[in-house]
Amino acid sequence: MRHKSFKFIILSTFVLMLVFCVACTRAQQPLGSAGVDLKHWKLQFRGPTDVASAMLVKGFSNQYFHFDPTSKLLTFQVDASDIGSTQHSHFVRSELREQMQEGTDAKNWSVQSGRHILDARLKLAATTLDPDKVTVLQIHGYPNTAPPLMRITFENGDLYVHCKSDNTGVNETKTLLGKYSGFIDLEVRVENKHLFINVNGEQKADKNVDFWNWDNYFKAGAYPQAHLGSVTVQFTKLSVIHK
Repeated sequence: MRHKSFKFIILSTFVLMLVFCVACTRAQQPLGSAGVDLKHWKLQFRGPTDVASAMLVKGFSNQYFHFDPTSKLLTFQVDASDIGSTQHSHFVRSELREQMQEGTDAKNWSVQSGRHILDARLKLAATTLDPDKVTVLQIHGYPNTAPPLMRITFENGDLYVHCKSDNTGVNETKTLLGKYSGFIDLEVRVENKHLFINVNGEQKADKNVDFWNWDNYFKAGAYPQAHLGSVTVQFTKLSVIHK
């Protein structure tokens, strides 16, 4: 009987320690670890102002950017009439800029090799923009003076992909992806020198980008192409894989 009681005490102690360890692990997880990993991003908003990933994972929040650890909702808000700008643009924005190596912009990726995937779940939550046009995802060239290779935009309720058609960055194609409301799943994938866009699991675009010689990084958030009105974009998932 004593032997069984001793085994019960040992087992109970083990279970309590396991529960305690799980609780500690969850408490130590960085902000955004469920669906949105902020460790390899920096925030850019009007000023221009940059906020490092170290600040983001500690819970940085302001009028342009907020992560709710309860709902796991990442929110970008922009008043397009704000005074200020961001680098190489006369529009204001609230965007995350990918950093493959935490704390530096210098390490980026090429369309000429590897497999590069951005996976997002997002929605256009509110807009009063005039004109009603906001960029929510980008593949941007590096250095920062380089043009973006690709932008995904909401325009009057329609979802478009804008993709450069030559290395100058001047010419581009614009493809309608569809009309969506509520949350949508977006996958942006670059492999074998092609750019693929999937919406809700369905391939919507396949672009040959063999001509593109710039290095690149992903961007995500709210970047209105307007000076009037406001916009709110929300994410519940944002992850990047490079292979």
